[in-house]
Amino acid sequence: MSNGDWNTASGWVGGAIPGDMDRAILNWGGNTVTLAAQAPDVLDVRIGQDENSNLQVNAGGTLNVLNRLYVGHNNSTGTMTVASGAVVNVTDILWVGGNGSPQAVTGTLTIEAGGTVNVGNHLWWSAGAAGVATVNISGNLNQTGGILGLGTIDASNPSGGVATVNVNDGGVLALNNISGSGGSIQPGSIINIFGSGQVTIPGDFVSVIGTYAGNGYFAGDGVVGNVQADLTTNPGFTTVTVVQAAPVCMAGNVRYMNSGDWLTASNWQTGNVPCELETAILNWGNNTVTLNGAAPDVYQVRIGQDEDSTLEVNAGGSLTVVQRLYVGHNNSTGTMLVANGAVVNVTDILWVGGNGSPAAVTGTLTIEAGGEVNFSNHLWAAAGAAGLATINVSGVLNQTGGILGLGTIDAVNPSGGVATLNVEDGGVLNLFNIHAAGTSIQPGSILNINGSGQVTLPGDFEAVIADYASNGYIAGDGVPGNIQTNLTSNPGFTTVIVAPLAVNDWGLYFFHQ
Repeated sequence: MSNGDWNTASGWVGGAIPGDMDRAILNWGGNTVTLAAQAPDVLDVRIGQDENSNLQVNAGGTLNVLNRLYVGHNNSTGTMTVASGAVVNVTDILWVGGNGSPQAVTGTLTIEAGGTVNVGNHLWWSAGAAGVATVNISGNLNQTGGILGLGTIDASNPSGGVATVNVNDGGVLALNNISGSGGSIQPGSIINIFGSGQVTIPGDFVSVIGTYAGNGYFAGDGVVGNVQADLTTNPGFTTVTVVQAAPVCMAGNVRYMNSGDWLTASNWQTGNVPCELETAILNWGNNTVTLNGAAPDVYQVRIGQDEDSTLEVNAGGSLTVVQRLYVGHNNSTGTMLVANGAVVNVTDILWVGGNGSPAAVTGTLTIEAGGEVNFSNHLWAAAGAAGLATINVSGVLNQTGGILGLGTIDAVNPSGGVATLNVEDGGVLNLFNIHAAGTSIQPGSILNINGSGQVTLPGDFEAVIADYASNGYIAGDGVPGNIQTNLTSNPGFTTVIVAPLAVNDWGLYFFHQ
């Protein structure tokens, strides 16, 4: 009777709160009944039977319906809201907008974020010829039995009613089943998914969902058919989501905030992972950025620009830089690690320890065993007057264009910076070119080859390498000049290795060059 709290006995005809053998009927001239606590179990609930009515299950409210729940019934309008922190359990069928009769019935069910409705059987929404159902899901609606029916009472034949289901941002509609022949959603009815909303179904319904979407029965963000179904988001289930539009790629600089995963879009200032027209700048108070998967192509990468920073490309990580990669930039320190199983590709110049400016820049690039860096133009290390570069190669560093420059920006003139390039045991440095006049490595800079490490160059550079070694610019196992070249280890290439030890007649080892 009138408005009031479900658990107020005097509000019910007969003066008793309905129990597990009772049918609770809410129909007192458009009244509103609220529930903010546990209600006794009830057999049936009918909201709006012959007269309009509203039921609001508020935070802390729990309602267990042992049989069926009707939102709208017998020529009337029923409205139900399940608020955050509220739970409604329905053992049998959930009816919204009529129960199959030809009467004009309107039902609206709203599940707010944090609200939950669990249903053990069919979802019949707009099951009658004049039924109108609207279901808004920002929380969770879980169906554990039966099948879905929008504008139908049997998931096969149209009822004539119209049902609209809105799965809003953050909402989840977890279905138990949907007709594989397309009968669960009838003409005029639709499921709209918005934002991060999801619809899930146990098993593989990917092609079935594709048919429903193609027929205009699913929409994503208001666009009919703009949904996708997959089996990976929730293993064992088909998950239906909105097709997310690719972010617009525009030229500009994008700064990474704090430390974290490169692929976490929210950590970039634009809210998107940088693209092939954007320069990724890592310089947030000595932060560390990690990459464990395939990153979208990016225009440039600057590690340590104005502030220090570290980039770790871990196993499974891959990064393609469309233009230039800077390890250290603008008065700062940049550190880059390429781990076992990681690949970095640079289309243009690889800079380590500055880009030619007089600023004090330190850059360290470490390529672990099993890691790989490929670049297509010059290697400029310590290209500025106060540049300091260290490159450690235990994996593979491949140069397919340009020339080597250690302590120089043009492979001719000294920059004033100092570069140390260590090719460690098992490491390979494949150069494309080195200046024949001996100026690719400037005073103070050095190329060290250790253990079984090797350096290769296409063509015959044996005499050129010998000059660099005799001038102390190439060392083997820490000894300047202690290297050996050949044209046979890699036919078509000059191969530079540590000079092997020789044994004299007295059994004493000495270096043989």
